[in-house]
Amino acid sequence: MRRLEGKNAIITGAGRGLGKAFVKAFAMEGCSIWAITRSDREEFREYITGLEEEYDITIENVIADLASEDSIKNAYKHINSQKKSIDILINNAGIAHMGLFQLTKMEFVKQLYMVNVIAPMIFSQLVMRNMSRQQSGRIVNVASTAAEEVYEGNAVYGSSKAALVAFTKSFAAETMKYGVTVNAIAPGLINTDMSKVFEGSDPKEPIRHTALGRKIEPSEIADVVINMLSDDMNIINGTVITINGGHK
Repeated sequence: MRRLEGKNAIITGAGRGLGKAFVKAFAMEGCSIWAITRSDREEFREYITGLEEEYDITIENVIADLASEDSIKNAYKHINSQKKSIDILINNAGIAHMGLFQLTKMEFVKQLYMVNVIAPMIFSQLVMRNMSRQQSGRIVNVASTAAEEVYEGNAVYGSSKAALVAFTKSFAAETMKYGVTVNAIAPGLINTDMSKVFEGSDPKEPIRHTALGRKIEPSEIADVVINMLSDDMNIINGTVITINGGHK
């Protein structure tokens, strides 16, 4: 039996990179999906149609601007109107950034925090209405190893992911009584377009510091999360799982 058979999941930032890998992995495991993307792209619609046919599940592309609270609430309202269980929330969408804080415009900082921190908080608060009634649910926030790393240029992005980690741990303390777990993953360098933001002028430099000796594939991250979502993993709560292949 597929591990997520009959479940329904919301996945943000589903259109590319890690989010797209989550969509495929969840579909393979029998999970129907609301795939949240910022825009409507024909390529992605064709992709999810193929997954629907291959794995006999449903995937709906829901368009939402995660920098807008109203847009997030409208997306949830649409999803909730379908009267289906919301079993899983993957807060994956994020804005990457590498740059000196003193040269970064505050308008951009606000936008980054809205997408990286506030949007996951809003989605989590909204879906808890459903999950608390169901007495079950799984929320996974995609943080980053940058949350604990100290280096020049990481003040904005790193602090946003640190805030997401702190939120994860504290929110988990109030959800367990409803049968809902809240956890986070902290990936290292993933083989996606976003990784270019952190590579600087020498793409090989970050890899030199990993015991794995390569970037992590999005599908490998998705496999870890699938295991976290299984029914017998409800004792894992308020935890941040680092997935970086090890430092050296």
